[in-house]
Amino acid sequence: MQSKTSSSKGLFSGAVMRSDLTRFWPLWAVYLGGWLLAMPVLQAATLYNHSGWRTAADLREYALTTVLTFSDETATVVAVIAGCLLAMALFSYLMNARSVGFAHALPVKRQGLFLTHYFTGLAVGAAANALVGLLTMAVWAANGITDFWTIGAWFLSLTGQEFFFYSFGVLCCMITGQLLAVPVLYAVFNVLAIGLTELLQSLAATFYYGWGGSNYPTAVMWLTPTVQLSDRVNVATTYSNQGALTDIQFHGLDTVGIYALVGVVLTIFALALYLRRPSESAGDIVTEKWMKPLFRYGVGLCVGLSLGQLLYALLWEFATGNDTSLPLLMLCMVAAGVVGYYAAEMLLQKSFRVFKKGWKHAAVVAAALVLICGGMSADVLGYESRVPAADAVESMEFTISGGQGADLQGVNTQDAAMIQRLIAAHQTVVERRPEETGGAYSETGNYGYCYFRVRYLLKNGDYFSRNYSFNYDYSQLADPDDPISVLAALVRDSAVQRAALDSDTARIDRLTSGELEVFAGTSLDSEGNTVTNWQTQNIDAETAQMLLDAFYKDIDAGHAVVDAFSEAWYEST
Repeated sequence: MQSKTSSSKGLFSGAVMRSDLTRFWPLWAVYLGGWLLAMPVLQAATLYNHSGWRTAADLREYALTTVLTFSDETATVVAVIAGCLLAMALFSYLMNARSVGFAHALPVKRQGLFLTHYFTGLAVGAAANALVGLLTMAVWAANGITDFWTIGAWFLSLTGQEFFFYSFGVLCCMITGQLLAVPVLYAVFNVLAIGLTELLQSLAATFYYGWGGSNYPTAVMWLTPTVQLSDRVNVATTYSNQGALTDIQFHGLDTVGIYALVGVVLTIFALALYLRRPSESAGDIVTEKWMKPLFRYGVGLCVGLSLGQLLYALLWEFATGNDTSLPLLMLCMVAAGVVGYYAAEMLLQKSFRVFKKGWKHAAVVAAALVLICGGMSADVLGYESRVPAADAVESMEFTISGGQGADLQGVNTQDAAMIQRLIAAHQTVVERRPEETGGAYSETGNYGYCYFRVRYLLKNGDYFSRNYSFNYDYSQLADPDDPISVLAALVRDSAVQRAALDSDTARIDRLTSGELEVFAGTSLDSEGNTVTNWQTQNIDAETAQMLLDAFYKDIDAGHAVVDAFSEAWYEST
């Protein structure tokens, strides 16, 4: 006889939904209560009991900005937490053999069980959000505020993000049979792409000459939803000169919509995994056989890249001094990677007896880590020699400092001719590879120091930068093709000097005053060390403008920096 409370043919069970609502009502209550306090209750307390000095415009600004503040980063944080907790609650029965056996014995198809649990969590979140939004609108309407679109933006942002993260949490529940493993997988997968990128960039900094860091590729940002949503979902406000709010805009709903569509795909994938999931997998760290090798190798490689570099950092100073040791780094990463692999194998096998059969797979992890280290050390991707073509550069920022009279910090330029000269200087440094700071020149006493940094914004929207710091002998300035000579010529160039001064003064609409530091001689401190003394003088707007004009005249005359990076700077300046 078929049960009256559930259908073996239907895709939804009212009885299962009522059970979910009854069992997990404290979770729903905490979620709803938190938003009621944050939105309608707080709004009512402020709008109805405001101080007399507040105007209607002030209260409207408070109401709008408060709601939209809850729509960006706050909504993302709530969605991340709520999505995981809802998924864990509604699919917790899959983690216990008795519970999953009972559930799968019900006269409801697996599709029906999955969809009922899934839509229960989805409906609870959306209904709570809708109720909070409607109550907030009622409070606003009673106080003459009709900018309801902001509440709509809050609802769409929060509900869309919750849909994605809840679907993501449900997928994690399908992957593992351990309840405590769900939040771990959930957190790891949320930051896996950007975490691996950071680890590889950290490794690159060890090997690559001139490593200057790199921005995250677009794909990495999209594969890290918490970072992408926090970056793109935001509020922009505009105020008048009197401080009144004139415009307010909410950005990022298109990004939320894209992730919501991804949530649909994740849900379909989760359903497919659920339909083939063995009931006996309750308690397993990974439920799918084809995922187990990925888990083994993935954990081994991630542990090798992370803990291996940490171990190397701890041993490096004691074992190698200032020189990079490729063998030591490989040893540290291989040791950490093998430990990570066997730890993953123990979790999968639920046993400590994994060493005899697993050594071949551990060797694969070790070989992969050695190849990664060796490949970066040999620069097989040509990173160190990469210099962009001038027609691919939109703009660039550069720094040339360290030498006598050379202190151009963070200069921005879009001038094609200057970019071409800077690229040529960069190419010279790449080809000649001047010795890094701490090299042989420190023993001669006849040397100087140079720091050269370039950061390119390419026309395709990507950034990349290079940092070079090196010692040089003053005799190298006799060679016009030497990197230090090329950089010194750039520093002396009046166009470069003007660009540097323009970068410092670009935000000045008009001069109102200034400060002038004047050299006041030297003295000896209590320990007998020579101390340089400076005096600060305040100057008025007319004097400040006169000095600024004088700087430009000095630059155009070629007097601003003479003998840059040379010993003669002290005599000629």
